[in-house]
Amino acid sequence: MYLKWMVDRVFLMEPAKAVIAKKMASLKEFPPATGSSLSLGKVLDKIQYASPGQ
Repeated sequence: MYLKWMVDRVFLMEPAKAVIAKKMASLKEFPPATGSSLSLGKVLDKIQYASPGQ
C-alpha cells in the first residue's frame, strides 16, 4: 500500500529536490553558527546525487 502511494507521487521528488537545493544554497550567504554539525557541502551533495527512492 505504501509502495503504491510512493510510486504514485514519485514525480514530486524532482521539484521538491530543486526547492530544497535552492533553500540550502541560501545558507551560503547566511551560514550556520560556527561549531554546528550541519555541513552545507555534504547536505547539498546528498541532495544533488541522491538516487530515486532514498
